[in-house]
Amino acid sequence: MKNLFKALFALAMLYQQSIVFAQRPQPTFKGTVSVDGKRSSGIDTIEVIYLKPYSPYRTNYESISVTTDTAGNFCFKLPYYIEPGTMGFWMMSKGRAITEMARKRYFFENTDVIEIDIRKTASTYTINFAGKGAEKYTIVNKLAKLGSPAEIDTEFRDGAKKLQLGKKDSLETKLHQLEELTRQLVRKKEVIINNSRLSERMKKMITYEYAPIYSDWKLRMEGLYMRAYRKDPGSRLLIKKNFSSNKEKFKNEYNSDLALCPNHLNFLALEEARDLLINSPTDSISFKELYNLLTNKYSGLIRERLIANLFLGFSGYIPEMKLDNQVIETLMEDGKKYITIPFVKRIYTSQQKLAIGKRVYNASFKDLKGNSISLSSLKNKVVFIDVWFTGCGACAKFHQGFHQVFYPLLKGNDNFVYLSISADSSIDKWKQGIGKVIYTSMDYLNVRAENGFNHPFLKHYELSGAPFLLLLNRKGQIYANIINGAKDAYELIQEALKADL
Repeated sequence: MKNLFKALFALAMLYQQSIVFAQRPQPTFKGTVSVDGKRSSGIDTIEVIYLKPYSPYRTNYESISVTTDTAGNFCFKLPYYIEPGTMGFWMMSKGRAITEMARKRYFFENTDVIEIDIRKTASTYTINFAGKGAEKYTIVNKLAKLGSPAEIDTEFRDGAKKLQLGKKDSLETKLHQLEELTRQLVRKKEVIINNSRLSERMKKMITYEYAPIYSDWKLRMEGLYMRAYRKDPGSRLLIKKNFSSNKEKFKNEYNSDLALCPNHLNFLALEEARDLLINSPTDSISFKELYNLLTNKYSGLIRERLIANLFLGFSGYIPEMKLDNQVIETLMEDGKKYITIPFVKRIYTSQQKLAIGKRVYNASFKDLKGNSISLSSLKNKVVFIDVWFTGCGACAKFHQGFHQVFYPLLKGNDNFVYLSISADSSIDKWKQGIGKVIYTSMDYLNVRAENGFNHPFLKHYELSGAPFLLLLNRKGQIYANIINGAKDAYELIQEALKADL
């Protein structure tokens, strides 16, 4: 009888728990796409991308494909999370990305019930929101017009362009005018946010995450210092003086909610790197300098997020940074002590599988003819691995920069293989991606990871985002696991080719 009572009690608890889970609210979205007033749009799919809270930058990317009906209608739900996540959209037609609306990210919350109206007129897309929780989405649209290094057409860029900062005449006056432009736009941003009915917490998070005008200002100052006036000591002194006097004024006061703001955390790491650079006597900085600054200046969840982003999402990397893979491996081991969030710790540990000198995980892929290509079969060659998927803007940017400038210098080298691995789950989407030459080239060895991110190779390294770049030496060992753009990739490939002679 006692055992029966225990069993009944356990069943009752499970039942109660199932009710709780069933009652958990999920963010719900429905909407319509129209082109020139017609609701039958030609846009057959909306690719929804989202990040769970505390995801490291450029990792743990997740997506769902939402099919529109013949009238352009669609609907979807996002997962339940305790804290706000971020999401964005891609418009797709027959597997082709029509517009990269995913550059614009939005916070979503469990209680959101959102109606989305997407309209295309001529070459312009607009997206409007209504319903419960819609105000924060609308405010993000307004703020995007003020300023952000990620946006092309903003009031900050227009204002800075009119100042003609690249011309030497009256540089000091122009720098003061740039200060005033920055202050004006920050005040404008504050009015938009403070006049809303959002919670104080969401106001603060939106202040951090959107229209990062201070980041825009710092990026502009670094550009003047490192490029426009690189050979002009007098002008550089003016820029450095102006930067030093304003950098503390042009920053936000942070609290723990910043840990939920992935975009701003990335900009924050870049800002710290630029600060080090402008104050460097050698016009360069080391990776260790940035690591030490982040670990000493910040604490708690913010430090944890910055360190995770540094090693997993390459946040803070600038062209002038000196990289030493052995130093990076040592610091990554040291940085593990700051990582406390379980799923981030798991990703962080998996990244350590990529330590320099470790033999790469052997896996097989299918080429365009359906043949199996294993990594072990490429032994005795230097192999550059590039994992991509259709719709990945960063993947396209890397490929185009590398293929146009650097691949011609390697083409025909029998000791080198560019292994282009598609993570697309659909064979047709993969082949279309190859045909568009946006993400890859027929010059490369093109293969597909069957089952996408569930392929053994991608699961072994716990990949959930792209691009993923890895360089192997002739022994099948990892030669480089952190690659800072197309030029850095080329230089590392050349090193690996020479090292194995």
